[in-house]
Formats: sequence, C-alpha cells, structure tokens
Amino acid sequence: SLIPTGVAVRSLIFYLIDTGSSKAVKVEMQLGETKGGVVRYANYYSTVILRGSYK
Repeated sequence: SLIPTGVAVRSLIFYLIDTGSSKAVKVEMQLGETKGGVVRYANYYSTVILRGSYK
C-alpha cells in the first residue's frame, strides 16, 4: 500500500489547466489520520505540466 495504516484519503481532485500553449494537471488531496481518537486532516497540493503539451 502507498498509504500507511491509519491514514485515509478523504478527497482526491484533479483539475485540467489549459492555457492554450501548454497543459497541466493540478492535484488537490486531503488525508486524514486518527490518533488517540482524534482525527486530523491535512491538505496537499501539486501541479504537473504535461510533457509535450507546451509549445
């Protein structure tokens, strides 16, 4: 598994960005972890330019 025990993916969203001269994918992910009965969430963001899409 890519995710450790006790960690859950709460949301995973992909957005296509098209500027006309290049394309990219923006990723938003929210992970949750339970410790001692308390749930904590953290947000992670990334953007990747698609190879060969730029001019």
